[in-house]
Amino acid sequence: MAQTLHTAHPLPNHAAWCCVVPGFLTQQECLDLVAQSEARGFVSAATDYPPSYRNNDRQVMDDAELADHLLQRVKAHVPATVDGNWSLHAINERFRLCRYGANQQFNIHQDGIHHRDANTESRLTFLVYLNDGEEFDGGDTLFFAGGPAGGAPACIARVRPRVGSLIVFDHDLWHAGEQVTAGVKHILRSDVLYRRVATPQDVTDRTGHRGYVWTLAALTPHILASGGRDATIRLWSDQGEPLRVLHGHGQSVLGLAALPHGRLASVSRDRSLRIWNWQTGACERTTENAHAGAVLCVKALPAGGLATGGADGQIHLWSDEGTRRATLCGHSGWVWDMALLPQGRIASASEDGSIRIWDTAAATQVALLVGDIALHSLDVAPDGTQIASANIAGDITIWSQHLQTWCQATSIRAHGAAIRRVRYIRGDCLASAAEDHTMKRWSLPQLELQDTALHGNFVTDVFAMGDAVVSACYDGNIRFMDNLQQQWIQTWTALGLADATGEQSLALLQALLQAYREPHRKYHTEQHLRECLGLCTRDAALAQHPGEVAMALWFHDAIYAHGRNDNEQASADWAQRALRTAGAAEAMVKRVVELILATCHRNVPQTHDAQLLVDIDLAILGAAPERFQAYEQQIRDEYSHIATRLFRSKRREVLQSFVDRKSIYATATYHDRFEAIARANLQRSLDE
Repeated sequence: MAQTLHTAHPLPNHAAWCCVVPGFLTQQECLDLVAQSEARGFVSAATDYPPSYRNNDRQVMDDAELADHLLQRVKAHVPATVDGNWSLHAINERFRLCRYGANQQFNIHQDGIHHRDANTESRLTFLVYLNDGEEFDGGDTLFFAGGPAGGAPACIARVRPRVGSLIVFDHDLWHAGEQVTAGVKHILRSDVLYRRVATPQDVTDRTGHRGYVWTLAALTPHILASGGRDATIRLWSDQGEPLRVLHGHGQSVLGLAALPHGRLASVSRDRSLRIWNWQTGACERTTENAHAGAVLCVKALPAGGLATGGADGQIHLWSDEGTRRATLCGHSGWVWDMALLPQGRIASASEDGSIRIWDTAAATQVALLVGDIALHSLDVAPDGTQIASANIAGDITIWSQHLQTWCQATSIRAHGAAIRRVRYIRGDCLASAAEDHTMKRWSLPQLELQDTALHGNFVTDVFAMGDAVVSACYDGNIRFMDNLQQQWIQTWTALGLADATGEQSLALLQALLQAYREPHRKYHTEQHLRECLGLCTRDAALAQHPGEVAMALWFHDAIYAHGRNDNEQASADWAQRALRTAGAAEAMVKRVVELILATCHRNVPQTHDAQLLVDIDLAILGAAPERFQAYEQQIRDEYSHIATRLFRSKRREVLQSFVDRKSIYATATYHDRFEAIARANLQRSLDE
């Protein structure tokens, strides 16, 4: 990597690629660029960026000749290759000239990747200061150790603007343009593009999004769509398999809505509204300039047609044919989200902090819920009686309707940074996605935290798809978390173990699930595990240490092999090793091991938690008759290698041993719930 002597690296320990090149442009070149930009005129960034994010003035200028000229100058100061097979290609010819006056800033952020095509993308931010820091107060470029997850990050470097200086750095670096308090600051902004060095094995497009994933939508119970910064819409199965890519938008896809008859509506930062046949991939209709700014959200209306919300603060209502039939005016800031209410009404959330409720048939506002913090999301409960809203301070607020009036029912500080999405998963469960890198689930009505999933960057969207919770992230990933994975994270968290969604935890989960899916198992399978965990969740209040009972259930049949009489001991040994590796307290490890060994069913368990765990394991005996009959067949299939006469003899001994007990279940709750049914099931099986 060639460098000139005057290149400086402002970050400590060269934590990432970042260098400052003083005098990259001459003072006269800078003066000319400023004069030309002022002559063309600046516009507010408010139509493309929310004021809570940045509030400066800007203009966009395409100049291929200038880009070629600057590429020749910058070659000596940037890496010739990155990641081994990406070579320096170009400076993005789309320049952004930005002007910051008093009280204007660009808050902490990462720069997104510009995707030219499947093999060309930006990797470095290119920024030239066009005037000197002596002409204004504030306005430094600040670099941070990380993003805003969990609070204000530490500032690790500060660069004071000097006329003509170039600063070029990795897009992944968290940075901010400090507020200008007096004077005017000018910059020139672009990107350094790299091109993949093609080889026969890597010329195919990636299956996932390149860059941020902004939005998700369910198309069917088994197919979902995602929209990303790479301007594509991607379709996925509920198993995470890529199905199709829809190309057409020119900028980030910000909102999606499923329509009848295999259609999909999409809106974009390119200000367009598109209607797709997602089954064929064809774009059937495009409405350019649907809003006078980025189009942020779209909803299909039950009576037909669409509603779209935009950065112009307006909501447009569209007919099925694509004609704009009405405009709803009232918000003074970006309309980030909308949700459907009964009786043909919609609720909208805005950067102005308010929620407005509209009658779409009459195109009139019918209610106003006032707030003073920018809202990014809202959702309506399945029964239509509550609204959940989420703001940039990390608060979730629940609004309830009483006698046609909406009132605030409860509000909590749910996240350590702005919340991007809030959605009802069920009537009794809410999910939230936030810039503190977490997705959280909350039980209602009290907004009690159920579990937390950690992602690698901002979490932008979340919704339920069958038994799975699907979430999207700035890191380009879409995560499918099924009910078992959620329960595993809950168990891990309940035990106070660190990094519930980390590599170690999830690798252990996969190993356990593989064990329960072994082909020789017919009853001691994932189904049995799910049934046990379901009871454990329902009856958690009965346990002294509910997390320990749950962890013991996860492991109680982890080892299950024919012909050995130490399955429970082997399962307990595995749990002991895993928990010690995870840093669990030794007393906790000992209790979990004892709980697993209690499932030998040789003796009456002595501790309350052991009694509960054994009762959960034996709950199958008190299942509905058809489930008990299926259980008996599963046990027979599991021992299919045993001759029928011998199996029946041994099986009768086992069943009779339960009948002979004074009580099958040790806890009063399970005795009352299952004892009579279990004895009837056992006797019927013995009588056959």
